[in-house]
Amino acid sequence: MKRPTNTRPPVPSCTKALNLGGDPGSDQQSAGGAKNLWGSKDHRTSRPVKNFNIITYNIRTLKNNERLAELETELQDTGVKWHVIGLSEIRRAEECLITLNSGHILYHTNDSNGQQGVGFLIHKALSKNIIEVKQISTRVATVKLKVNQRFSMKLIQVYAPTSSRPDEEVEQLYEEVQRQLTTDCHYHIVMGDFNAKIGIKSDEQERATGEFGSRERNDRGDLLIEWATANNLKIMNTVYKKKISRRWTWQSPDGCTRNEIDYIMTNRPNIFTDVKVLNRLDAGSDHRAVMGVIRINVRKDRQKCLSNPSKRPSIEQLVIKKDEFQILLRNRFSALELEGEDGVDEMNNRKTTTILECASEVAPASKMKDSKLSTETRILMKKRRMMKKTEVNNNRDIRNNIEYAELDKTIKKKAREDIRTFVKHNKKSTKL
Repeated sequence: MKRPTNTRPPVPSCTKALNLGGDPGSDQQSAGGAKNLWGSKDHRTSRPVKNFNIITYNIRTLKNNERLAELETELQDTGVKWHVIGLSEIRRAEECLITLNSGHILYHTNDSNGQQGVGFLIHKALSKNIIEVKQISTRVATVKLKVNQRFSMKLIQVYAPTSSRPDEEVEQLYEEVQRQLTTDCHYHIVMGDFNAKIGIKSDEQERATGEFGSRERNDRGDLLIEWATANNLKIMNTVYKKKISRRWTWQSPDGCTRNEIDYIMTNRPNIFTDVKVLNRLDAGSDHRAVMGVIRINVRKDRQKCLSNPSKRPSIEQLVIKKDEFQILLRNRFSALELEGEDGVDEMNNRKTTTILECASEVAPASKMKDSKLSTETRILMKKRRMMKKTEVNNNRDIRNNIEYAELDKTIKKKAREDIRTFVKHNKKSTKL
């Protein structure tokens, strides 16, 4: 392994405490965080990064330093633009986080058997965006990156058991991954070697796949699609149309069998602009790397996070009609069937939905933003505008119009009264 340097991120070369968030009071240094992930500089042109490229690659082995040097050289010589590479079958004995001489950051899980192991190669430009890296098991690892002050992204690298292993191991793996799909991250990306063939979309109601699959589906493929659908994930390989020769990701030793078994999935399909197989990247593996090209409009995504104003209840009206709201809520809950076999999440979702529906029914939000001024004052203001328009059209000085002056005084007086009433009402609502 290359000799570690003291460059980014400011953490030890190997450590068991791999949370780079720098919790207050801890001795561990923080990895900091750039204000905006997309403000990073391209390592060649020093221009702002427009696209964020993630790659998943079954490297087959990264057990010795020669294989690591081969991978870095291949990335440099082929000119592949990358930011994070998820690696499968690393096969290193100890969990380790190291800054390479190139400045890039390598993290990998421990694998005492020398057959599994996953990890990440993170570009040096993103060193200050790393929040946390974590081993879940020898087959699952995560890295959490800061996108900006509000949003973060979690990448989950997976190496699923082969078809020779029992289904129980695959189900256990999916459970481990599912526990990482937490609400503290806005963007979730699950990628890796799933050893499953999902084939062509068989049902139009199938939400996890797109229109462009390849060949047949096997039992592990059914299991993967079922799991992805249950977790609202989209398999992005199937979204973009590619030639069959540009879809397969694994080739048998004799070269006769080629299957698509490496995938990239996400809960935010709109951030992807392309997913493709990298034919030019060859580090001596029987797999081909899969790249996902991401472009995030943070402002647009933030607006989507806000619920539709037309569906949000009016808090002020809800306080006034609280008795009516409580009665309706009591009736709905009494009619709501909470079956015993429902899980905690399902029960919580049904209750939350019922409360919001009742609130919107009793106190729907008005299309117009609540005004501090009364309707009467607004009518007078409209009259003043019309009066001023008439005087201007007739080339008369509005300052000489006594009626206009008196009306202006009345509006200002009523506006002060309306503001006092508005503030007083808000104070009462807060106390309630």
